[in-house]
Amino acid sequence: MAGTSASAQRGGADGATGGRPHVRGTAGPSLPAHSELVDARAGTLPLLLSAPHGGIEQPEGVPERTTGLRRLDGRTRLLAEQLVPRLELLLGGSPYVVLARFHRRYLDANRPPEVAFEHDGARPHYLAYHAALRSYVQEIRATFGGGLLLDLHGQSAAPEVIFRGTQNGVTTTELVQQWGAEALVGERSLFGQLAARGYQVFPANTPIGQPIEQPGWSGGYTVQRYGSHRRNGIDAIQVELGWDFRTKEYLPTLVEDLAQAIAGFYAAYGNAPPARTSANHPNRSYAV
Repeated sequence: MAGTSASAQRGGADGATGGRPHVRGTAGPSLPAHSELVDARAGTLPLLLSAPHGGIEQPEGVPERTTGLRRLDGRTRLLAEQLVPRLELLLGGSPYVVLARFHRRYLDANRPPEVAFEHDGARPHYLAYHAALRSYVQEIRATFGGGLLLDLHGQSAAPEVIFRGTQNGVTTTELVQQWGAEALVGERSLFGQLAARGYQVFPANTPIGQPIEQPGWSGGYTVQRYGSHRRNGIDAIQVELGWDFRTKEYLPTLVEDLAQAIAGFYAAYGNAPPARTSANHPNRSYAV
């Protein structure tokens, strides 16, 4: 890990990200999301970062939901924002980004629409968030032949653990079919590289399904909707980050370690340049 161990600089409770995200100015024109509470930015790499539960704002006229989980995934939006410039330096291109500004207590973008919100005023923001995701997934698939969606979340029940959520490999069907199970659970996989940097991950990069991913964090609506088990999807992993790694003090270390793990994953499972073209690529690759 970069400068300190994964057990250092921990503690605290979930908090807001603070400030305005800078992702609007990182790469390419923004997708017209039709919502001031959705940040969407096109990229140049076959990589899409999303964070549905890191926002802190209230949609105008929308009351709090009365059912469902409503807690903020503290600093997950900030994590995504800070990953962008680091990945640009490491990979020579920009990831696509879709981030919610709205607080989860008003609508939950990681749920199907029938349970995501209770007030109709939340609908445009929900639809804008998923319109951006769908547009970018389609663009990544058309441009690169495939790619990776990392859906960033936070949990505090096991604050020292990072959980992998792929519906036990289902949402990374193409990744495993092309590169084998080691691309998901091996030493050079994303979670394998996090483990090598001292993080406790679950499952612990054992054979897929042995043990099964943690129920409740095994991959929610976003990865199930946009994963590569679907004909028009890309590989998708829910990254459920323990609170210890999202404290104000530890976040810079997490940014560096996660960026390095992503770059290491791409170095292992891609060997072409990240150039964008308008033609479909017949051979799928995590190309950087």
